Amino acid sequence: MTAPTMRLGGRSVGGVNPTYVIAEIGVNYEGDADICARMVEACAAAGVDAVKLQTADPDEHYAPDTESHATYRRAMLPRESTAEIFA
Repeated sequence: MTAPTMRLGGRSVGGVNPTYVIAEIGVNYEGDADICARMVEACAAAGVDAVKLQTADPDEHYAPDTESHATYRRAMLPRESTAEIFA
């Protein structure tokens, strides 16, 4: 039995195909768009196939007055900044 494959973008993934590497960037850019952009560029320079940028609206996903809410509030990037980074 052969392992299943699928297409992701222009690449076949799974089976005997090379591993598809996805880098994940959490909130460690601390809300600084320049740092986030440099992290994305570093991922690309390292040769990853994709970057997953963790973004969350703290008001939608975390209870107010919690450490998680405060952390994500500090690290939140405006949607426009996120779009510019990936453009």
